[in-house]
Amino acid sequence: AAGTLLAFVAPVLAGLGGLFILIGLVELLLAWGLYTGKNWARIVAIIFAILGLLAIPIGTIISIIILYYLTRPHVKAFFGVR
Repeated sequence: AAGTLLAFVAPVLAGLGGLFILIGLVELLLAWGLYTGKNWARIVAIIFAILGLLAIPIGTIISIIILYYLTRPHVKAFFGVR
């Protein structure tokens, strides 16, 4: 029975590990884009923050702060947005 469970769980955990690595790489690329002032990164961060609004309650609070900050005039100017 334990072998059958392991045969099921191992590929699921491997798939989750791969997914988390992929998410980490996307976040790393996003961090680089934000750090270097790429507007595409600001837009992606806004999209992620909008999705983060669903993570009640802490995610909602953090996402509101991120959305507020990314829409400030001086931040938009850093990313080359008028």
